[in-house]
Amino acid sequence: MGQHAILHDFNKANANPQLARYIHSTSYGQAQRAFEAAQAIHDLNGVASVLMRHPYHLDSLLTMADYFKFVGEHQMSADSIAKCLYALECTWHPMFTSFQGNCQLKYSHEANNPLFKALFIHMKNMGRRGCHRSALEVCKLLLSLDLDDPLGAMFCIDYFALRAGEYAWLERFSEEYESDNSLWLFPNFSYSLSVCRFYLEREDSSVAACQDTSKATSADLINQPLMLHPAVLKKLLVIESLESNRNDAKDCACARKEAFSSGKNEYAHLLVQDFSDTVPTIPPDNLQNFTVEPRAALQIGNLVPDPVDAGHAPPPRDIANRNPLVVLIESMLPWVNYGDGEDVVAIDENQHNGHAQDDEND
Repeated sequence: MGQHAILHDFNKANANPQLARYIHSTSYGQAQRAFEAAQAIHDLNGVASVLMRHPYHLDSLLTMADYFKFVGEHQMSADSIAKCLYALECTWHPMFTSFQGNCQLKYSHEANNPLFKALFIHMKNMGRRGCHRSALEVCKLLLSLDLDDPLGAMFCIDYFALRAGEYAWLERFSEEYESDNSLWLFPNFSYSLSVCRFYLEREDSSVAACQDTSKATSADLINQPLMLHPAVLKKLLVIESLESNRNDAKDCACARKEAFSSGKNEYAHLLVQDFSDTVPTIPPDNLQNFTVEPRAALQIGNLVPDPVDAGHAPPPRDIANRNPLVVLIESMLPWVNYGDGEDVVAIDENQHNGHAQDDEND
């Protein structure tokens, strides 16, 4: 990290929660300006050049993670996000205790954005790998850092809670979470809480809770989301038939108008594809627009110190049956090692000597 360190600055030490923010050092600011210049002209070569000189530049790592995701190299994308999170965590202030809920970072401060983006992508990666409990914990952290929820963690936390089987926690969270808007107005929560209550009713440990008349049953809870968000009925009609009733339709329309009286959408800046499990890929014909010129690769390669000289060479990667364009971009990253010809020759000689000894023994 060294000269590229990012520090936290605490304002109002006695405030609760304490607000923290990242501060760029002088050298990191120069790398950031070089990245923004390359980003302005959509130059992936320039982004790779910044990453070669500054291996832990956050925005460059996020950009390369997106690139690897689009070309289908999901493991390389996850590795870039892991390096980004490592760089962010290494610069945390000793007073910054993220898991106690007493420190927050505002997304409105531009230098804080990489932390939110990296956590959001890491959360989705955990979900795709089936690590739903880990994804839930990351989602909790993402929501606690900024209660304004700039990236829409509220649209994910109920999903991961259901997938992880945390039904009691989800119900308690909906009751204790303090917000200007009721969680029942969120489409996902209105359905998830009814599903949550359904599973709690089936558990033997919740028999006493089911006898509590203050809590509605799952059958009663499902009525409200069907009135407020009737678009889900189109999916349910495939399973169950529905009788038409004009009076009920008018009542539902009045309920929606009263619940959503304001036409302002606080989450209009979010993209639907960011919450989809479907990962888009770039068509092969368009990959040529994202390649790095060989001359630029050679010039950048001369600026990178040999990791073997530093005494901590990374293990070599296998390039068999790999996308050559991805390997070209990947080879410019300082932490990637494909080995050298001497290693291959040594392996061949060992194999040849082994075969020769076997022949002599025979």
